[in-house]
Amino acid sequence: MYKIILWDFDGTLTNFKHAQKHAIKAMFERLELGPCDDAAVDRYDEINEKYWRLIETGKYDKRTLLLQRFIEFFEELGLPTDSVEEFNDHYQVALGETTVYNDDSFTLLSDLRGRIRQYIVTNGTKRAQENKLANSGFDKIVDAAFISEETGFDKPSAGFYKYVFARIPSCERREILMVGDSLTSDMKGGYEQGMTCVWYNPAGDPLPADIKIDYDIRNLQEVREILRGSIDFSTKP
Repeated sequence: MYKIILWDFDGTLTNFKHAQKHAIKAMFERLELGPCDDAAVDRYDEINEKYWRLIETGKYDKRTLLLQRFIEFFEELGLPTDSVEEFNDHYQVALGETTVYNDDSFTLLSDLRGRIRQYIVTNGTKRAQENKLANSGFDKIVDAAFISEETGFDKPSAGFYKYVFARIPSCERREILMVGDSLTSDMKGGYEQGMTCVWYNPAGDPLPADIKIDYDIRNLQEVREILRGSIDFSTKP
């Protein structure tokens, strides 16, 4: 029986790529940096993912790497890097201006509210994530949200989950569903902490050899079926 769900936010509950594209283009326009086409945004996405993989190792200063990703991006575009810090600060806010729900996720979590405890666990800056949580409305329907900058650790580190476990009801780790799209942060962390791993894998990528995935799902609504033995959906919460 499952008692708790830990939901990843960006890329799982919401379409982060869409929000990122909007934020990058909005910042180029706001700071008058010139045109920014889809190819440039795609290149930024590659750079950003590289730096977040470094952040997830816990070996580097997050603030430095968050700025360095834009320095590298600007240098490739031939732009001066003296506005990188201002760009990053405004970008954190702009990320929350657009919300696209994956697989009607807001309705799903709303339906589960009161039936099972739900928490959002997310890497990112406090400023950006709180803005996104508020604008999406998820802050009103989950029991709590844990942001890496507040915990002092990034997923998948044990320190992040130690912080979370100390603030949620105690239960067996296998009674916790860790639902996320990232193998390197969500599934790795869930596996190492003994939780039940639900990989949100809409593209149908191959299962990893080094991480035990308990459920490989294409659509978030499949979580309902996973919970059938734990929740009575025929009654109101």
